[in-house]
Amino acid sequence: MKRRTIFMTVIAILIILTASIMIAVIDNVSSEVDVEKPSPATNGAYFVYSYTSKLRCKSFPSNSIYKNETLKHGDLYINGRMYINITGSSAVFHSYLCNSTGTIIANRTFSEPLNGTVFTAMFPEENHINTGSIVIFGNNVIAIKGMYTTCPSSHYVVNYGKKQVQYIPYIGKIESLTDVIQDYNYSLFNYANFIQSRGYSILSSISIPGNSSIAAMIQDNIGIKTSWFTMKLDRTNVGITAINYISYIEKYTIVYAVIWIIGIGYLISIKVKKKR
Repeated sequence: MKRRTIFMTVIAILIILTASIMIAVIDNVSSEVDVEKPSPATNGAYFVYSYTSKLRCKSFPSNSIYKNETLKHGDLYINGRMYINITGSSAVFHSYLCNSTGTIIANRTFSEPLNGTVFTAMFPEENHINTGSIVIFGNNVIAIKGMYTTCPSSHYVVNYGKKQVQYIPYIGKIESLTDVIQDYNYSLFNYANFIQSRGYSILSSISIPGNSSIAAMIQDNIGIKTSWFTMKLDRTNVGITAINYISYIEKYTIVYAVIWIIGIGYLISIKVKKKR
């Protein structure tokens, strides 16, 4: 009877220790996110996005900022970074554009209200992000397919300064595409990921293998056809609600294993001593 009591006590201690570590990990992550801005529409919220585009030179108007940047093969790759700052009831967008050598060829700053075209495309209200929902992204339509949990959690990381938060996104497919370049006309290239926050969602990444009016507005190239536009979120100070806690708990798998090995080892040693 005494041996059974010891066995049950040790197992209970092991379970309590393991659960305590898991709860502490969850609480620590939640505390970090809670100090951030509650939603994309909050004063002081900011976002940093990086993007790339493949442009077709045949669509360049004579006054285009790209007309002298054309590559020999007739196509132009550009990349850029966009900073978004929320001030009061407005969103300020500042976009830098670089050519294939990394030289800044243009930059654009513009602002719009929180119900403006670019803001609502990138940060739709939360009730628009559910399985079967439709999100309007300029001249493109994004059909939300549901929560996307089949890829490793490391694929979905948002930076908060030096810290990283792993999250569970909603995945969407681009349903309406114009001027699609055939080399990229596959479902693999037609996607958009959104993160959940309070009251709004946040565009995490997007790939549009065709013309995009939002891409044109961001890059200040209205009238130029973008044959492939990709963009991803690099950093924000806005808290998210769909955090992948399992990914954090799994990081301590070795600790759990050591605790149980020590505990089971102790029980085995007691049994050996009893037999002697």
